[in-house]
Amino acid sequence: MVTQEEIKKIAMLSRLYVADEELDALARDMSDIVAFADQIASVEVEAAPLEDGVGLDALRGDVSEPSPDRAEMLSNAKTSDGEYFVLEVRKRG
Repeated sequence: MVTQEEIKKIAMLSRLYVADEELDALARDMSDIVAFADQIASVEVEAAPLEDGVGLDALRGDVSEPSPDRAEMLSNAKTSDGEYFVLEVRKRG
């Protein structure tokens, strides 16, 4: 069970203010969360081996491709200097 002292310590480390009247409810909620995490962790699951490659593309080789044409990319820009995109910076009022 999560104690009020632990809630206070977590709040201090997180730089959060917790009113004293909220401590009991937070301790109960945190205890419920920890109990649920323990319940999930206790479930035994037999996972499929990663070697089957289903849905995985992590082992594909790197492929070098040419960069897009600069002029073509800049043609889509609202403004450019011919070499880079030019962004307008506005100050918030």
